[in-house]
Amino acid sequence: MTERELQKRLNHVWEQKAKAVAEVGRLESEVSKAINRSKAIGKRELELIFGLA
Repeated sequence: MTERELQKRLNHVWEQKAKAVAEVGRLESEVSKAINRSKAIGKRELELIFGLA
C-alpha cells in the first residue's frame, strides 16, 4: 500500500470510530432516560398502592 492509501484507510477508521463513539453516547442517553422513566413509574405505582398520592 502506498502512503496515500494508508492515510485514506486511517482516516476511514477514525471516521468509523467517531461514529461509534457518538452512537454509544446516544444509546447511553436512551438507557438513562428509560431508567428514569422506570423509576418514575415505580414511584407512582407505590404511591397509588399505599395511598400516598
